[in-house]
Amino acid sequence: MKINNERSFTLLELLITTSIFVIVAVTSFSAFHTGLFGYRDIDRNIKVSLAAAQILGRMDMDIRNSIKYSDSDLKFEGSSASLSFVTLLDQYAGDKMVRNLAFVSYGAANGRVQRLCRSSAESLNAKSTVKPDEMGGDTNTYQLSFRYGYLDDTTKKIVFKNAWDPKAEKSLPKFVNIALKIGDKDGKLKKDFARMVFLPAA
Repeated sequence: MKINNERSFTLLELLITTSIFVIVAVTSFSAFHTGLFGYRDIDRNIKVSLAAAQILGRMDMDIRNSIKYSDSDLKFEGSSASLSFVTLLDQYAGDKMVRNLAFVSYGAANGRVQRLCRSSAESLNAKSTVKPDEMGGDTNTYQLSFRYGYLDDTTKKIVFKNAWDPKAEKSLPKFVNIALKIGDKDGKLKKDFARMVFLPAA
């Protein structure tokens, strides 16, 4: 009589093996899923930070070079939501760099930051057909606000207010505080950025 020593898997062993495989698969998928979404979040944050740096850097340069047009007409007007002023811009003319007078305006419309720049002969032409440029990425929404700082003669401290009226003020503000909020269209990411710009011509 021949005895068969070959042994097959029992049902219990198959169940244990299958359970281990499922646990390993679920753990691997969770790690992959977390890593993928973590990468997406990092990538989104980097893009938002780069967009903020581009916008605030451009605004910083424009505002820092702003000038008082005349004693009777500052041509610097600001509210909590928009800002317009006369500034000096370095621009290429042929093969050399020249400094031109320009009228620049910033604001936000339909969730986008808009920059209007009229330079040279168009700078003071209120009827100019020059259109504003949109700044920042297409996948983000933007909110922009301003505050204006001046030196209080009584307290000798910097005081901020939400508007700068050229009819009431005799000089430019000492500082412009810019607050920029950027969010994605899904509403999953919202980041706040701020920059304080000093006006040397004030």
